[in-house]
Amino acid sequence: LGKLQGSVEFCAAMGQGHGMEELAGMNSLQGTLSIKGLHVVANKEEAQKAQLQRKEFVKALKFEWEATLEDTSVSHEQVLEGLQPHCNIEEMQIRRYQGTSSPSWLECSLLVKLRYICLTNCWNWTVLPQLAQLPRLKVVHIKELSSISRIDDRFYGSRVFQSLEKIVLDDMQNLVEWTAESTDVIFPVLQEIII
Repeated sequence: LGKLQGSVEFCAAMGQGHGMEELAGMNSLQGTLSIKGLHVVANKEEAQKAQLQRKEFVKALKFEWEATLEDTSVSHEQVLEGLQPHCNIEEMQIRRYQGTSSPSWLECSLLVKLRYICLTNCWNWTVLPQLAQLPRLKVVHIKELSSISRIDDRFYGSRVFQSLEKIVLDDMQNLVEWTAESTDVIFPVLQEIII
């Protein structure tokens, strides 16, 4: 499997031989890597066994958890922190993540090629991650983040969205306020907002 190329969908499973270490040697992967079933991954160390930082040819990453009733926010945060991608990644989707905060690698300038991000069903996030430091980010799609009530300078930080062209806010049922001191400065090339 070490020379496997193309897009891959991987489903983590407990006790069935589908541990994250199975992804470790697949450094020739190209295109999209979808990782589902992340709710069964126990911690950061387990997630790191996938060695995503070595997968320089993967262009799109999709992370998906299953919804659970138990409080798994801490383990979700650890797992997502352990899934740091290679800096060549261009697209990212995070779905049903139940952590309360974003991973440190998402809020830094390491992902210099990231152009598209979609956050879906991340119910426990009360503050959007600071994404302005991603220099090539063109599209932000935020869907069903029901704990977000405000978008403000915690989203912008002290930076400018220098490449952002489109923002989609979909089914943000508790969003009541969006503030910015100067949208022309924060979003110099923004062309489209869909709410």
